[in-house]
Amino acid sequence: MGRTLLFFAILIPILHATAQQSKIDSISTLLRDFDRSDSNRVKLLNELAFAYRSVAPSKMVEIIKQAEEIALKIDFKKGYGRSMHNLGVYYWTQNDYASAFGQFQQAYEIFEEIDDFENMAKAVNNLGVIHHHYRDYESALSTYLKALTLKEQNKDRRSAGMTMIQLGNLYSDQGDSDQALAYYEDALEICREYGDRQGIAVCLNNIGELLIVKGEPENALPYLSDALEMKKQMGDDRGVASTLVVIGSAMEKQGDLDAAFAYYSESLEVRKRLNDRALMGQSYNHLAEVLIARGHFKQAARYLEEGYDLAKLTEAKDLELDILFNYYRLNRSQNQVLPALEYFEKYSNLKDEIFSYERVRALAEIQSRYDAQQQIKENEILKKDIEINDQIIAQQRQQNLFIMTISIVVIILLAILFYFYRIKVRSNRELKKLNKEILDQKERISEQSDSLKEANEKIRLNNENLELRVGERTKELADHYKKLEEYTFMNAHLLRAPLTRIQSLTYLVEKEDSKKLNKELLDILRKSVEELDEVIYSINSVLSGEDNPAFALAGDSGQRSKGKGDKNIED
Repeated sequence: MGRTLLFFAILIPILHATAQQSKIDSISTLLRDFDRSDSNRVKLLNELAFAYRSVAPSKMVEIIKQAEEIALKIDFKKGYGRSMHNLGVYYWTQNDYASAFGQFQQAYEIFEEIDDFENMAKAVNNLGVIHHHYRDYESALSTYLKALTLKEQNKDRRSAGMTMIQLGNLYSDQGDSDQALAYYEDALEICREYGDRQGIAVCLNNIGELLIVKGEPENALPYLSDALEMKKQMGDDRGVASTLVVIGSAMEKQGDLDAAFAYYSESLEVRKRLNDRALMGQSYNHLAEVLIARGHFKQAARYLEEGYDLAKLTEAKDLELDILFNYYRLNRSQNQVLPALEYFEKYSNLKDEIFSYERVRALAEIQSRYDAQQQIKENEILKKDIEINDQIIAQQRQQNLFIMTISIVVIILLAILFYFYRIKVRSNRELKKLNKEILDQKERISEQSDSLKEANEKIRLNNENLELRVGERTKELADHYKKLEEYTFMNAHLLRAPLTRIQSLTYLVEKEDSKKLNKELLDILRKSVEELDEVIYSINSVLSGEDNPAFALAGDSGQRSKGKGDKNIED
């Protein structure tokens, strides 16, 4: 049961090929009409890749690469994470579980970086499925519980129901039927709450199968009947065939071999329509078991032969082992000891071979998982190194920015200080100049004050002698005035007379006969010249301030008295 249901963990929620093809056509049409390389195109490509998972898985890789390229170009991390997740799904379909594990781990880290809890839960859930496949039940349990917690935090109750189904499968594979049943019932309640018919059918089928294991086939039949009806309504032929086999097993446990044969036969017909050869061989084997129990050995041998050929064709070792054991039972039931021993020997050898093969495969898977985990660790270390380098670069950028900012601030402050310093220097220079001018002005004022003091002293002294000086000056002015009067009188009267006679004599000389008038004119002229000389002498005496007693201003003929010097003058 566990191996069959693990397949659904990756392929839920859409499992119908017809519906998938319709979805593929719809998305392809949208992509043709939408040619812009943006986030919407990445989403459509991822949806298209996931739709191809059950129809043509080989086409997934090409589509995923296109989505990755665009997502990286536009830095669309969510789209890139979905591409990684879809690539993990592809590796799962190819049974490359180690590669699938690595892709799901990378997808989880991308989703964690952007806090995309919904897709984180899906990636973690699928990591749990791979742990479950490797039978690493402890890791599977912790991973499933982590996925369940994320889904509950994200309030994704519907998806949480799917994880509960996987937890039920995990506990069932470990033989803890009660715990498995509790998870199936909780999941069934959630699926009914959301009307998830596919989930309801899976829960009902698993509960029925678990009850058969617990030895309660009669209690299992109602669950299985409801699951069968729902799968028929949904057109899930593969699911219908699987549930028919489980119902046949319940009927066989109850001893109703005819009913068991009928259900096994119906499942065989469905699988023939699906051309599912491996599962057809399983149905032939179940039918052979019922026929052996009923004693129809020839028909059982024919079914075993059909099933064995299909098992060899499909390399289904587990089915081949079951058929060899039924061959042993068939021959033993017919008391054919040697053939029975021969088939039992083949059964034992194949069992050892399968054990060895399983062991080698398990070791190979363990090595692959180890390599994948190592790669993941290396990627994590590289990622951390890159993050550390990014942090260092970011810190350096911040430091450089801080230093640059501080430098700019310092430069601005220095510029401001220099500007104010220049203003201060200029102000000091102007202030010194002004102070010097003030000092000079004070000195000048002081000098002027001293001069004023001296002038005031002089004025005081002058004021003290003013009356005396005024009297003296007045007297001097009176004397000068008197002299001027004398000069004026002399100039106007005394000096004018001789000059006038001289002019007259000059005129007479020109008009008269010079010989007749010569002596007389000369006498007059001489007298006039003497008179003029006396007047000039008197004027000089007045101007020089000397007294001239011989000179009379009024009633005088203008002639001065003759002195001793006059004796030499001829008449």
